[in-house]
Amino acid sequence: MQIGISTASFYPKELEHGIEYAAQLGYRRVELFINSESEYGVPFRRMLKQKLRELGLAVVSVHPFTSAMEGHLLFSDYARRTRDALDQYTRYFEAAADLGAKYFTFHGELLRSRGLPPARADEQRFETYHKLCERASACGIAFTQENVSWCKSSDLAFLRALYDHVPELRFTLDIKQARRAGLDWSDYADAVGDRTVNLHI
Repeated sequence: MQIGISTASFYPKELEHGIEYAAQLGYRRVELFINSESEYGVPFRRMLKQKLRELGLAVVSVHPFTSAMEGHLLFSDYARRTRDALDQYTRYFEAAADLGAKYFTFHGELLRSRGLPPARADEQRFETYHKLCERASACGIAFTQENVSWCKSSDLAFLRALYDHVPELRFTLDIKQARRAGLDWSDYADAVGDRTVNLHI
């Protein structure tokens, strides 16, 4: 196992200062929690890549600031917003690949969101996950669902159904979020089988 640190640990310090702190603490691998749209842009990425090289840091995963809105963006009955969000996330995947990441961390739908129309909710959800995984894979990125206590991904039955229908989906296991959901981390590991590729401690 390779140990790293998330730049979210240093929030609200700006991303470029977060990686400086990570290096000062002796880390060599980071998860980038990107906090604004401009931080995905080419000019900022160019600067960030240079700084990462100078600090000797490798990017393992990328986490988007839109994680709290993913249900609204991607899993509603407003098809145009879903299409636009898929394009937005494709740009995220391209940026993650450019920064050298292997994984993209996703929260998904909130527990109590209005969500998709009940008649075809599962079908539409799985279809969107397939598209996200396909677009990430085209950029050389593994798309990973994280278990989050305030999201549908905290529910073991939801996760089992998701991984049954979207076998290409990978998993980020968050131990803290498992505790917040009142479950043991091993419950989540069992639910997703061998798909865990990233671990948040």
